[in-house]
Amino acid sequence: MPEPGFRLVFFRGPAPKPLLGRHRVLRLSISGRVSPLLPGTMNFGTYFKFRNQYMGELSKETAFQTLDLYHSQGGNFIDTANNYQDDEIEEWLGDAMQQNRNGIVLATRFSGNHILPHAKEGTILSSYGRNISKALLFTVHNSLAKLRTNYLDILYFNTMPFVIYQGRWSVADREMEREILALCEAEQMAVAPWEVLGGGRFKTAKQVAQQKENDSRMEHHPGRAKTFDQVGTVMLSSAEEKGTANTFPLIDRRKVEHLKANIEALSVVLDEEDLRDIRRRVTGHLGSRMAFLPLAEMEGS
Repeated sequence: MPEPGFRLVFFRGPAPKPLLGRHRVLRLSISGRVSPLLPGTMNFGTYFKFRNQYMGELSKETAFQTLDLYHSQGGNFIDTANNYQDDEIEEWLGDAMQQNRNGIVLATRFSGNHILPHAKEGTILSSYGRNISKALLFTVHNSLAKLRTNYLDILYFNTMPFVIYQGRWSVADREMEREILALCEAEQMAVAPWEVLGGGRFKTAKQVAQQKENDSRMEHHPGRAKTFDQVGTVMLSSAEEKGTANTFPLIDRRKVEHLKANIEALSVVLDEEDLRDIRRRVTGHLGSRMAFLPLAEMEGS
């Protein structure tokens, strides 16, 4: 027994950073803990800019700055995929993680045919896509090489979620609340929603008027413009409303300032009156997977 007044401080580590450093259990069955915000990497790189205008561009230097800020504030998660931005993103992350790989919960995915952009005439593409064992072996082998690591923490199957489920979920897109959240709760799966703030399209009329450039992404969702306008300035809090504790928003950002704002938003708490006002803005939503498809959002569909 310790002597009176003796404090057991020998094994006490440094205090976690506020907000991002307060890690939560991802899934009870694996006891993994991750930050409350999960940074996505689909918008890293420049390839999508030249392919289409939907994603824009984000240089390697700026991408590394956002990752450095995220980890300096206690963040410990990275989300990527084997086919993001013409394969270059996993290679970038391989460079970025060399000094702190074991402190990172690394998630990548397969099912996408990542050799498709480079396929030569005569290539048998059926061996490299879909959820088949050969594609899995080939994809994981190549992801490990590009990421310069010998293990993955999480491997997403794009059509077969087991530990964590990703889907679009915001106050304007509540399709996940039909069946997915109940499934995740029953299976004790974590939820990583993306576009929780409408992909940056929740703006007041004044903000839209002041915007220097038209948001070309709305061209992909013409039927949603009215909904986004109705929502206006809003913070997603459906997770609190539904009692979904294991929810970790997946965030994309093009500037360091965007990430800082995301982290600061963790301190915002909405009361019941706020929630009721938000829910009144949006009524009804498409079922199944239809809301994921831009064509389903056309006026009159």
